[in-house]
Amino acid sequence: MKKSDREIMEILEAFDATGVAYSAAQLAGADPKTVRRYAQARDLGRPVTEPVLRPRLIDPFLDKVEEWVDRSGGKVRADVVHEWLAAMGFTGMSGPRGGRRRRRRHGGGPGTAERIGRRSLNLTMTGLCSCGAVRLLAV
Repeated sequence: MKKSDREIMEILEAFDATGVAYSAAQLAGADPKTVRRYAQARDLGRPVTEPVLRPRLIDPFLDKVEEWVDRSGGKVRADVVHEWLAAMGFTGMSGPRGGRRRRRRHGGGPGTAERIGRRSLNLTMTGLCSCGAVRLLAV
């Protein structure tokens, strides 16, 4: 649940007063992890409510995937892209819970293409699911 600006200020004031996330959390009625995250974001000069961008397994291979999608005119299938990526050393979606079922289940959602800076194609590579599945979206 998103905190209001007032709640965020109370959390940061409690942290400044105590210097300890656990004590500040008790004073402000928040979780210690939330207090640490807000204090760290403030100390780094980032907006406190901005989402954290984490590196993904596919990041080193994104240029190659975009090249394949562009070269095929948007007709390349996700399972084919995954096989090519696996041959290049991509380790995502391996094991009994990865692979074909995940590739089949994860389509792209609205706005995903814009978040990773892709332009529209007939079939747009929109990013990855949290599990590492390559997501393709028919446009």
